[in-house]
Amino acid sequence: MNALEELLDLLTCNDFEPEELAEMAERIQNSPNDPEYEWLADGMPEDEVTPELFMRFALSSEVSDYVAHSDKVDELHEQIEEMFEDSEEPLPPFPYEESDEADNGVQFYFEWLDEQLAERGDYSFLIMDVGIDDELHVIVVLRDDVDRILELASQLGYAIYSKEYLFL
Repeated sequence: MNALEELLDLLTCNDFEPEELAEMAERIQNSPNDPEYEWLADGMPEDEVTPELFMRFALSSEVSDYVAHSDKVDELHEQIEEMFEDSEEPLPPFPYEESDEADNGVQFYFEWLDEQLAERGDYSFLIMDVGIDDELHVIVVLRDDVDRILELASQLGYAIYSKEYLFL
C-alpha cells in the first residue's frame, strides 16, 4: 500500500478493500488531467490553478461520505450528527444555548464536538482545506489515526489539519 492509499484508508476508517483504495488513489493522481474537474479552473487566477488544487479537491471527493462541510457550524453539526444517527450513541443536537453563551462559539463547538466524538468509539475530527471555497470541511476519523493522517497529509502535500488549526 502506498502513502496515498494509506491516507485514504485512514480517512475512511478502514472501510475499503485494497483494490478500491488503489482505484481511488489513481483517480486522485489523474485528477489534474481529468475533464470532470476542468470546472475548478473557471474564474480562478491562473497562478492558483495547480495540479495540487485538483488533487486536493479529488481527495475530498473520494472521501466525501466521511466529510461534513458548511460555512455554519450548526449545519456542519447536522451533517456530523447524521454520521452517527444509526450508532448506539448518536450525537446530541447542536448545543445552541451553550454556544451562544461562550466567548467564542465556534471554538466552544469544536471543543464540545471533540469530547462528544471521543465518547463514541474514540473518534476525532480533522479539517481539510479543499482550496475552492470558504466552507469548513470536517472529516471524522479514528482518534488513534490522527497523527499518522497528519504525517501522511504533510508528506503528500495535502492540507489537512487538527482542531488546533482552527484557533491559531
